[in-house]
Parts: sequence; C-alpha cells; structure tokens
Amino acid sequence: YRIRGSKWKKDFIYGKKEYEEEEFQKLNENRRKIAAFIGAYEESAVKAVTVKEKTHVLREFLHGDADLVNELEAFCRDLDEAGELEAAMEMQQIWESIQGLLDQLVELIGEEAISGEDYSSMLQAGFDSIELGLIPTTIDQVVVGTMQRTRVGQIKALVVMGANDGILPAAANEDDLLNQDERALLQQQDILICKDDDLRSMEERLAIYKQLSRPEKYLWIGYSAADMEGKELRPSIIFDKLRKLYPDVPLEKDLRNREDPMELLAGPESSLKFLAEALNKAGSGEEQLDPVWKATFNWYKEKDDRGLEIVGQGIRFTNRVENLETKLVEKLFGREGRRELRVSPSRLERFSRCPFAHFVHYGLSPKERRVFEVAGREVGDVYHHCLMRLAESLTVKGVPLTHEESPWMRITEEECSEKVATLMEEVAAEYREGVLVAGEEERYRTTRMQEVCQRAAWALVRHVKQGQINEIYFEEAFGIGEDKLFPPIRVAVGEKELLIEGKIDRIDVLPDGFVKVIDYKSGKEKFDVKEALGGWRLQLMLYLKAATDGMEALKRPAKPAGVFYFEIADPMIDASEYDEQMLRDKLEAELQRIYKLDGIVLDDPAVIDSIAGEFSGHSEILPVRKNKDGSVSGTTDSKLLTEDEFRDLRASMDEVITRLCSSLASGVIRLQPKKTKYETACKYCDYKSICNFELSFDGCSYDVVK
Repeated sequence: YRIRGSKWKKDFIYGKKEYEEEEFQKLNENRRKIAAFIGAYEESAVKAVTVKEKTHVLREFLHGDADLVNELEAFCRDLDEAGELEAAMEMQQIWESIQGLLDQLVELIGEEAISGEDYSSMLQAGFDSIELGLIPTTIDQVVVGTMQRTRVGQIKALVVMGANDGILPAAANEDDLLNQDERALLQQQDILICKDDDLRSMEERLAIYKQLSRPEKYLWIGYSAADMEGKELRPSIIFDKLRKLYPDVPLEKDLRNREDPMELLAGPESSLKFLAEALNKAGSGEEQLDPVWKATFNWYKEKDDRGLEIVGQGIRFTNRVENLETKLVEKLFGREGRRELRVSPSRLERFSRCPFAHFVHYGLSPKERRVFEVAGREVGDVYHHCLMRLAESLTVKGVPLTHEESPWMRITEEECSEKVATLMEEVAAEYREGVLVAGEEERYRTTRMQEVCQRAAWALVRHVKQGQINEIYFEEAFGIGEDKLFPPIRVAVGEKELLIEGKIDRIDVLPDGFVKVIDYKSGKEKFDVKEALGGWRLQLMLYLKAATDGMEALKRPAKPAGVFYFEIADPMIDASEYDEQMLRDKLEAELQRIYKLDGIVLDDPAVIDSIAGEFSGHSEILPVRKNKDGSVSGTTDSKLLTEDEFRDLRASMDEVITRLCSSLASGVIRLQPKKTKYETACKYCDYKSICNFELSFDGCSYDVVK
C-alpha cells in the first residue's frame, strides 16, 4: 500500500476491503506505536541544523529509545546459540562501524548546515561503503567469488568455472538505456553518468589478468560444452589463448564424464551423491554397477549406515499422489449444507490443465499477497468493467442493436472515446480502493489503458454496426439463485451432481435465434478445436452450452452460431522502419488484425452475414475469407464448421466435461500437467515449488494434448 514517510502518521485508509475490521484496527494500533516511536526522534532531528547536532540526536536515539547496543548483543547471543558463528562475528562489528561512521561525519563536516534529506542520503552512502571483515575460521579455505569483485592475495590454487564466450569476458549489455554514442556525447559535455563500454571492457580484462596470475601452484579453467537443452556452447577467447600459451597441457573432460569412478570419490558426503546416481542407473538397467561403487557401498554399510538409508529413500522415492477420499473432497471443495459440488468454467479448466494445481488452489487455498499496484490482473479487470458499462449505456431495452435508432448505430468514434474516458475515470476511482490513481505512475498507466480501451471499444462498435444483432447480454450469470438469468450446467457424477456456474462476458442473439458468445481477453488467446477437445480450453464451449441451454430454459429457440475471443491489446510496432503515413497504415492494419474475432463459426451464409456483414476477400471481423465464386472458407483449419461438425464438437465436449467432472468429484489430484504444442500448464504456475514435478520422478508425466 506504499505507506512511506508522513503516511505513517495518519490512520491507514487502504486495505479495509481486504482485512476484517478487528484486524484493520490492530494494524492501526501498531501503526500508532511505530509512529510514536519514530516521532520522538523526528521532533528532535527537525530542530537540529548542523551535521554535528543531527548526529548527536541520532546517537541519543540509538542509545536510548532504540537501545540498539543491548538489542545487538541479544541478537549475537541468539546467533551463537544457533551455531551461526560467522553471522555473530559480523553482528558484533555493526555498532562499532556505526559509531565510526558518525565520528567521521562530525569530524569532517560537523559544523555545516544540512537538510534532513541530504543527511539521510549521506548516511546511506556511508553505510553502503562499510565492509565487515572476518578472521578466517581455518587456514585452508575456499573463497568463492567473481573475477572483478573478489579480492584475494597470492593463493595456492585457482579454479575458474564457466569460461564461455559471452561470459568471460562478459558480453556488452544491449539493453542499456543509453547506447555508446549517446554516452560519449554526454562525456563531451562533462556529464559522466556511467562508464563507457571501452573502459568497462578494459577494467574487466585487467581483473581477469590479475586473477589468473594469482595462483602459485595450480590453475584450472573450464567451460560448458553445451547448455541444458544440449545446444553447443563456445569456449571463451581467454580459454583459447591459454591453450595456445600452453599447448602441452591436455584438454580433459570434467569429473562426471570421465570413465574412472575413483576420481569421483572424495569426502563421505560428496561421494554419497555419486554412489546414489550409480545405484540408480544400475537399478534401472542403464548400466552395470562398477566394482568401485560396490566397494564404496560396503564401506558406507560398515561406517555410515545412515547415509545408505538416505540413498535408499531417494532411490525408492516416487512423486505419485493418491486420490483424495470422498469425505475429504466434500470438505475441501464443497460447502457446508450443499449436496452438490459447484465449480466455475475457469476452475474446471484449471483442474483439466493440472489436477494438483487445482487441489492446491481450491483445496489448500494459499492466499496470494497482492501488492497495491497495477499489474496484469488489474488491467484485465478494468478493461472488462469499462467495456461492459459502455455496452450497457448504448443498449436500449426493446430496440434491436442494429436498428437505425439504436445508440450503437448512431454513436461516432469521437463520442465513443469521450464515453470511455468518462467511464475510465469512474472505474479508476472505484477499483481496489483507488489503486489506479494512487500515484503518478498509476495515473500514467491508467491513461495508457484508457487509450487501449478507446480503440477496443470503437472496434466493438464497428463490429456491431456491420452485423445484425437483435439482443445482447453482458456479464450474464448462470447458476443457482434468483439473480441468475440462466440455470447452471448440471453434470451427473454417480449419485450426485456437479454444477458449473459462472459469468459470460457477452452473448449476442442474432436473427433466427442464433447465439454467439464472446470472451474478452487482455492476453493473447487463440481458440483451437484440438485444444478444446484435449481439455486445455474449456471456457468458451461451456459458455456456449450455458447460453443455449439457458435460452431454451426460457422457452426461446437457440442455435449455436460461434464462440470467439476478442483480444484487448496495445500493438507494438518498430517505428524506425516507416515514415509517418506508412506507420499510420501499419498501425491500422495491426489493429484490424488484433481486433478480429478468433474462434469458430457456423458455416451458414445467414450467420456469417449477421456477424461480419458485407465483405470481400478477408473479413475484418471473422477468421474467414470470401472466395471468387462467392463461397466462404476459414482462414485456417477448423475455423468454419458445418452444422454436423458443430453438433459433433458439442457432443464430444459434453463427454470431455463429464469425464473431468467425474475425476474432480472422485478426488483426482495427480501430478500430470497438460502439455500443448506451444506450452505447458507449468509455465505460469504459482505452485511449482510445492509439487516438485520432475519427469525423472516416478509418477510425473505430461498429459499431451494432440
């Protein structure tokens, strides 16, 4: 919530909707204690003028109210008792270091007047420069560091790892805000903000030379031959130069790739890992167990039986997850007093993509710590709210949307932009306690969001103007309750039922009772029939089922016309390649591509005309094109479906949904994320650290969508 500075002196106003009243009051009580604690120091610090006076006030505060000396001593004792000896030694030096810094400030500029902000910056710079030294705990030690930052004297041996091209020396950073020419121009004007590339390169090469010349007896330098995907990696130019300097020194493989297991044996702990790998390979039949490993096994059996027990546990480990018992399913996923389970389309889709992720999210229910900022979720929510309110304001009950008197048909692009601007102000003030207007950064992002929303809104209006729509529903809910227009989707699961409830972004009722469903997406989503049948994309087909079944429940004829994603996005174009007019044309073409509906549509001329209107060549609205003979075809496979194909698809989807609901109700929580041609369910998963999914573990495999 960005509580900084003077905000600590005032009662918290943000967070009332996310905390219980008692919790919120407790937070404010703690705030008052903190404010009072800091306030005593602040009152005295404000009156102090010179560095000497401000330092005196700070010393008094640290000695008195903060009682820092005793607090540090207590902390050191705790670290000692916990066996953290090095950390305790560091902690013992902190008070002396602080005192030394304050003494230097008083001695050097004690009589100078200074502002509180400058004094704070000076202290911060001083603290950053403090280095705490430790007496080595043993003479024989290994120092780990980087070429440039590590400072050591003469050493017996040096091991350099990762001497690959682009790493040693490091490749130039192409993501710098200013390029080399721009930095040189600033230097000519005596403005030095950072080192230029040539200087940085020379400094790094000097550091590399110094480090490589330090070892007295042994220098080992190695590079990776391939990355994690098996792609070849090149050695560093430094590596190649050393090979030319010492042509008689043989090039060797690393320890793991040598054939002699004796070279892998060292201390008891490190050798145990290699023994486990050898036993695992022998157990799987990958290779025979070398006599060296047999002897090693016998040594551990005699000397360290506990180590062998750990190895055995690792070899026998499986990552299989058993199904939940029925009673536990009801407790975790059901609600008290309800006989049936209720899920949303997005939840069923999550279950389909990974049953274990569904179990963690909806069963264990970890709470995400949301930051008071504008992120991806907030952007999508705002677009939805704004477009829904715009559509509601343009819809008049009893007047078909495409009637000449409908506001949809009469509104201009300028009027549409003005409406969106007004709606965005309303949404920004209401959404998440005003996060969209909490600061200048948020206001700027809100302005950008408004521009994107204005373009998307006008694209939607143009779509309506070109087609024929009798009725339109926004954010229409289906489920149990008087406030729901449509009933839930009921799926029989044994003797019970599972209800699917949710909200549909938009339902268009076309002439002759045809229905199309649109889902607004602020991310790139492409509908694929194979992915739908594979359970990767369920929401659109579930929304269509809810809409058509709901219409029929209201005694109104309903036939499927299509399901679509409407992308709300801000196109990115490299402007350097175009002049002003070409850039304008390119932007217009890119916007048309983005705002074209993506999905499947019924191969019926009346339906296509109702959605896309008159067009030649490629439609600006649908993923179809008109051929020279007047026929229409899909731009890609499976975009245009016949009535029989649509009916078969819906029947197949019903089977998929029934199977998924049955698995969910049966307590299936297996570790089997889905994998498509382009991505896996693990890609953006928040629970990867919980599941320990690894293909090498027994019980872990992908459910591949073909």
